[in-house]
Amino acid sequence: MKKIAAWIDQGGIVVSWGRSTALFLDKLEIMPADEKDKPEVFRLPARDISEELTKKGLFIPGAFLAVDLLPDHPLTWGMPTHSGVFSRGTPIFETSIPMFDMDRRVIATHPVNDVLISGYAEKEDLLKNKPVMVWLQKNHGQLVLMGFSPQFRASTPATAKLLFNALLLPKIDGMDS
Repeated sequence: MKKIAAWIDQGGIVVSWGRSTALFLDKLEIMPADEKDKPEVFRLPARDISEELTKKGLFIPGAFLAVDLLPDHPLTWGMPTHSGVFSRGTPIFETSIPMFDMDRRVIATHPVNDVLISGYAEKEDLLKNKPVMVWLQKNHGQLVLMGFSPQFRASTPATAKLLFNALLLPKIDGMDS
């Protein structure tokens, strides 16, 4: 993870969804160029709250859920402001105010009303206004974390565009290609 964190810091772009997002939601460490210096240890301004919601009764074995998308962001170009995503209920994000050389945007949240479009879910009201897709910046690098499967069995063609937009994200200003 140290090499991945350093790669992100230098301008790399990571796209992650489902359980793989947990790799980036714990402490990360970047080793300095000079081994005499201390490593930079940090946390990104997002965390997974799905375990807390599960304890409150949230159960989604597989469902098509409504999301509201942030308009005019490169990740949502060509998308309507409302869409549906396939989810198994994890992860669900919570963001915090970024520090120092970080930034974050909530790209997709579950709406206040009518979260469940199709499938089965218990206590889906716990998802109201909860982020399910976030964009994070660390120095010159970017991470796109999706709490849903953007390519699930090709049954969600609308969310495939979110995946393709993530793969085509422009580099942060000031970075070489």
